[in-house]
Amino acid sequence: MRQLPHTNHSQTPIAPFFVPFAYALILLRANTGLPCVFYADLYGYVAQPSHPALSGLITPPCGGVVIPKMMLARKFWAYGSQYDYFDDPRCVGFTREGHPSKSGGNGLAVVMTNGWEYASKRMFVGKHHAGEMWTDLLRWCPGQVIIDENGWGIFPVGHRSVAVWVNAAADNRGAVDAYVL
Repeated sequence: MRQLPHTNHSQTPIAPFFVPFAYALILLRANTGLPCVFYADLYGYVAQPSHPALSGLITPPCGGVVIPKMMLARKFWAYGSQYDYFDDPRCVGFTREGHPSKSGGNGLAVVMTNGWEYASKRMFVGKHHAGEMWTDLLRWCPGQVIIDENGWGIFPVGHRSVAVWVNAAADNRGAVDAYVL
């Protein structure tokens, strides 16, 4: 299966690296309304353009795994207070503290950059997360972040990428990590 530049419903070309950025904002932020996930972004689609070489099955963006993992992250950990870090035009982030009634109170941290270099963002996730080890749910950014005693962590992200950081021992984390298409 081939992957062509992604297009949305209106057939406006969208750079493939940007698709996970958009879904991170749509799915994981607070008070963004009812999110919409395009069918083709989950399952792919059959393209039948006038040029025969471009027809055939087009795979979903990011191998079809990233968007479902973000959907599960929304279900399990996108609760509680939100803190925004939109202070740099190349690297932005936000965190959700979690809520005690959802998945053991676990939250998440999202950081993204459109730059060509690795970046990081120091963000607050809540004092109740002190001492926890967080890893990137999408597995695009290796390593771990240890939350300090005041509830802060320094969360890295790869170039032109997004990272969704969650406690490695969070409720339901194993099921999300094991997700395959």
